[in-house]
Amino acid sequence: HSRTAFVRMDLNRALECAGADAFLKLMERLQLPPMLDAHSVTGLFEHLEQKQEWITMVRFSLCFEPIYQLEEPLAGTEWSMQRVLRLICRKNSHNAMNFFMLAIKTPQLQLQSVDFIRGR
Repeated sequence: HSRTAFVRMDLNRALECAGADAFLKLMERLQLPPMLDAHSVTGLFEHLEQKQEWITMVRFSLCFEPIYQLEEPLAGTEWSMQRVLRLICRKNSHNAMNFFMLAIKTPQLQLQSVDFIRGR
């Protein structure tokens, strides 16, 4: 019942009240579906980029599955798995790169990711 109550709650308002860090922890703990508007999703991605929270950024990106193409926009934003991967590569974060590759479930996205990394 409690999960149903959160699903009916305005998650954009919860984000605004709790702040990005607390909201992301709550979302992950309760396994909430990403029912946020594009503005809120963009704000969360930008927050994670600013804090260089690459693994959390990958986890957040994967909330938008199913994802079929690396460059597919996430939640109607300019963010994509490719953009996340590009940031990870640019920062040369090996832990985040490993997490990214292990977290992707579909062979198609895994191949696209390997091709993207090789092409850099």
